[in-house]
Amino acid sequence: MIYKKWIGVAVGLILVMGGCGMVEEPVENTPITEVHNEIIETFNLLDNLSIQSNTATGTAVPSIIQGFNTNQTSIKDKFNEVMSNLCLAGVLPIDRDENSYPVNGIYTFSIDSSIAETIQRMCDNRFVSAVDTVTITVQDTSSEMNDTYVKHLIVDLGDGAIIHYDIRHNNSNINILMTETQAESNTQGYDYRTIIDYDPKNNILKSEFIEILDTSNNNNVYFFRTYIDSNKSFVAFYDDNAIYSAAASDSRYELNTDEKNWYDSQAACVNKGGYLASVLDTSTLSDLASKCSEKGSSSDYWIGLNDIDNEGYYKWAGPESATDYSAINYTDNLELSWTYGRDCFNLEKWYVWKVVEGQFCTEIANYICEYPIGTETAISYLDIANNEPSNKCINRTTGNDGQSFPCGASTKEASVIQMMINNFDSSAGWIESKYKLSFDGDSIFSNSIR
Repeated sequence: MIYKKWIGVAVGLILVMGGCGMVEEPVENTPITEVHNEIIETFNLLDNLSIQSNTATGTAVPSIIQGFNTNQTSIKDKFNEVMSNLCLAGVLPIDRDENSYPVNGIYTFSIDSSIAETIQRMCDNRFVSAVDTVTITVQDTSSEMNDTYVKHLIVDLGDGAIIHYDIRHNNSNINILMTETQAESNTQGYDYRTIIDYDPKNNILKSEFIEILDTSNNNNVYFFRTYIDSNKSFVAFYDDNAIYSAAASDSRYELNTDEKNWYDSQAACVNKGGYLASVLDTSTLSDLASKCSEKGSSSDYWIGLNDIDNEGYYKWAGPESATDYSAINYTDNLELSWTYGRDCFNLEKWYVWKVVEGQFCTEIANYICEYPIGTETAISYLDIANNEPSNKCINRTTGNDGQSFPCGASTKEASVIQMMINNFDSSAGWIESKYKLSFDGDSIFSNSIR
């Protein structure tokens, strides 16, 4: 897709209803449904943080995993609902002017079975009954920026909920502010607010959601914030019970003391989504030696270095399999005098000396697994009732926390979210017309809630 097309796509976001009366045939593959699909596809990258197993060992708590996965599902459901309601505007047929802008007005559509089926297929399984009536109001909204196009949509699905969409776009962004009120429960304000900030050129998607759980107390909220790009995903959420923040972990190391030979150690690491550790610099060697010393074991630790295939040509068990050991910076710590026939290497148990030595591959030792980027989810968790924080790196395949380090979860501390919520001032008007989300992938919590 060429970038120019995105202007047309963005324009399509505001092309909703240009006529009124009975609906004729539903429309497919419009710019608005295309944008819907692009945004949903990007948002679904959050699935990469979900943990497949609820059976945890080590220091992980199954309830933390279950709570995280449950909230992940809830976040996706809420986000998909926001986008699927907007997608209705892309499916329902409208008249458009010569510039593809909607003709302002109030438009009522009686849904039949054909339209209901198309909506469900095109709008992420959005269910609309064949007897529903949808009313959409399209209004112009002024903008102080010459290169920005703005429209205001009011969607009435006939169930008491009134949904407002303010949509802005220019050459680099599509910004959507959605607010919703349940007419019977909150006549003074809004029950939901969602901000979606999408950069289609760089495929960066940010979102923020606030739901008022108790309309008599605006401090009682459910909140989530996400950041997603091609390389990383962050999510943070808050409810009455717990606070989570999570991101894909960087490369991690795990110390294992169930002694095995080198081959079985490598197999055990592979089964958990990793491989025997690659130690490519003196800093990593020093960190591993310190961790092994803290562990208190009197056994050596297998690492991935070996010359099994070709005597004297050293390589790693992991992705750096073709890397000669001589390219690394700790050759002075590598004992080669005893290596003939000793094709596998370990970190010697006298950790203070930080020595890597050759050993027969059939010998029994501890072992160090390394997990590549994205294998684990780094979770910062806070139990609100007990004020008990914890930071964990949980293997997404096994559900195990184990002894992985450095975890990194604390860089996205749940306590930061708690501070944001505690400082929330209901009189400040969190529903203000705010379109752009200024946080980025490294400072997802830089903004205070407004």
